[in-house]
Amino acid sequence: MAQTSTKQIKYPPLEIDPLEMLSQNQHKIGHAVEEVLDAAGNAITSETKKTKFGPLLSNFETGNQIQLVSKTSGRSLRIAEARSGKLVADGRGDIGEQAWNAVWTVINEGHNQVRLHNHNNFLAIVNGQTIVIHVPQGSEHDKLETLLLLVLDPENFVALESVREPEKCVGIEENGSLKSAENCYSSDDHAMFGVHLIKTK
Repeated sequence: MAQTSTKQIKYPPLEIDPLEMLSQNQHKIGHAVEEVLDAAGNAITSETKKTKFGPLLSNFETGNQIQLVSKTSGRSLRIAEARSGKLVADGRGDIGEQAWNAVWTVINEGHNQVRLHNHNNFLAIVNGQTIVIHVPQGSEHDKLETLLLLVLDPENFVALESVREPEKCVGIEENGSLKSAENCYSSDDHAMFGVHLIKTK
């Protein structure tokens, strides 16, 4: 027969060192302040990007047709068809009017925000990846995923940053392949494009 212990186990009390508690609270407050300051800085940066203007950005008027020439590959951003039949973007396009799959029509939404399409195939950033979304003319789509913020570089290049996913940009590797938007920031050379105006509206 098992015996029940009449002795109760008593755990030691949790002792909190007042100085350690104060240090932990200061650490938490410091992190909270840092997060608020970072959020405020990001909001200011975002608003600054929306109002920055230069002659390069005047090419992005609704109806204009442009080519975006990658700083890293020296070729244009184009749409191509993968073996699977899926439309994809890359930075291996030719430059000039004859390269119809590398000519983007601009829809300017104001505040340095645009949509770019080639025959209703829109450039978009979704889940950290640059993709092409076909939108039949006249149909509705999730406009936010195709909305890109134009970020002007001091050297007269422009980066295309996702409005839905800030700090994720269309990027091109040296060999012309896409760089993951998730790892491409507006300050990266991979995100820089020169603008070649093909046709005004």
